[in-house]
Amino acid sequence: MIGKPNLSSEIVDDSEIKWPVDIKEPPALELALEPALSQRITCSYKTVRLGDIPDELSKRLNEICNIAFDQGDIPYIGSFPTDTFVSVATELSTNIAWGLALAQIKTYDVDPNYVSPDQFNIHSIAVHPDARKNGLCKGLVKTLVSSCLSENPNAPMHLNVRVSKADPNIGGIKCYKKNGFRFVGVPPTEKSDRPNFFMVRESKKPSIPSRRPNKPSVEMAPRGRKTSPKQPDMALSPVVKAKTRKKKRKSRKKRKSRKKGKSRKHR
Repeated sequence: MIGKPNLSSEIVDDSEIKWPVDIKEPPALELALEPALSQRITCSYKTVRLGDIPDELSKRLNEICNIAFDQGDIPYIGSFPTDTFVSVATELSTNIAWGLALAQIKTYDVDPNYVSPDQFNIHSIAVHPDARKNGLCKGLVKTLVSSCLSENPNAPMHLNVRVSKADPNIGGIKCYKKNGFRFVGVPPTEKSDRPNFFMVRESKKPSIPSRRPNKPSVEMAPRGRKTSPKQPDMALSPVVKAKTRKKKRKSRKKRKSRKKGKSRKHR
């Protein structure tokens, strides 16, 4: 026989319950108790010429590039011309550099009626691993773009970004799009970090003049009549004038006869 359920409310002492020893707290609580791996870094941004950078800062920037690009200990910064633009991210509290971006202006022997001879190549955007996820890429590119526009507002800018299917540079692509860059549908370039596509930021003030010829002025004719472009007045001989008058009279007679024929048909 099945007994009735006990509906009486009884207070149970938690101390009498024996909890299993192997119960663990949720992983989220364990992660919350751990200290943060990196602190928030607030930086200021400035663009200078590569030749104007002090030796100590140049060594620091070279170290950042070697770590970010995993290319060993090489004099990377010194391989570029001294007039190269360098955007530097420096921490406000400690005055330590944490990132950089380079831009080189190149002049090509092309017809300026079709494309701009001056082009800015933005490259070597590097952020130290300890300072990532602090918005440094956006600040570096924004400052560098502003400096390039001040130098030459008519020169477009381009860069390469990794777009491989296995490991695309999603953070970099978002950063570049926010600064006005867009993808160009041309074949990618093969680099050490797999295929790289071109992204372009076109100039807002195009310097390419238009070669379209001016259209000849055409006088507006009444509805139903065709006209040709206005021609300059020419001195006509009396014989030619007489012939033109005859042609005009014949055309008027033809129009009148056509009108009469139409009116008779309606009757």
